[in-house]
Amino acid sequence: MLLTNGIFKCWLCEYDCSGFSYEEEYNDGLVVCLQCTTTPHSFTYQTKESHYLFYDVENRSDCSACGRHRYNESSYICKDGDFVLNSGCVTLPKTSWHNCDKHPLKLVYGDSNDYPFHHWCDICEKERDSKL
Repeated sequence: MLLTNGIFKCWLCEYDCSGFSYEEEYNDGLVVCLQCTTTPHSFTYQTKESHYLFYDVENRSDCSACGRHRYNESSYICKDGDFVLNSGCVTLPKTSWHNCDKHPLKLVYGDSNDYPFHHWCDICEKERDSKL
């Protein structure tokens, strides 16, 4: 059922959303945002190399992007099984802007820069894992 009002937490990506959403008729409270419902079940995802991802309902592996293990959802998994994305990470934009920087921020995977200050986030001022 299509809903058009209120703020909700998407069951798949776990983001707080507003606007259009879909609610499962037979499972009360299961609400999915429009972004997650329009994500295809299989597609090519570009990182350093291309991965052809499939939506796997039974996969509960750790996400290759954020490293989290999420119990309430399935994942997008590469046919080789070596690259997994949860719904929250698969819908992230490839580039974004932040008001602290005049250049766009680009989503990268597996940063190999060994410079120690390169592994700190300038915004939250915390160390980040270069593998995530």
